[in-house]
Amino acid sequence: MTAKEMSTTPHDDPPPTSSGRRLGARAGNGAGKAIDLVARLVRLVGATFAVLLAGHALLTVFEANPANAVTRFFAEYSGPLTLWFERLFILDDPKLTIVVGYGLAAIFWLVVAAVVARLLRAVRPRTRSGVV
Repeated sequence: MTAKEMSTTPHDDPPPTSSGRRLGARAGNGAGKAIDLVARLVRLVGATFAVLLAGHALLTVFEANPANAVTRFFAEYSGPLTLWFERLFILDDPKLTIVVGYGLAAIFWLVVAAVVARLLRAVRPRTRSGVV
């Protein structure tokens, strides 16, 4: 190889694999897909939390039977998800207090999940072309 060929040959690119892809692109693609999967799971968890909170609020507003298994399920699993929102506002109507508190908690979880997912996608590895 001449000095001219060496100066124009990219030294930092990994050699192509048998499929013609660069090893670095393949590794970055796998890591990018894994981070995308984690970001989707984060959003799914946030949406699940919001559904539990909204479900409990609706069951309360419509005065569902508290002895029913579905009502107990929503009450049991949504309670810890309200964090500090459950009694943030104490209103004259106890049903409205629950709707506001649980609604704010649901919005909180949706926003947190969206922000975390966006941050995860922002730090995922990219290939040279900018596409994972």
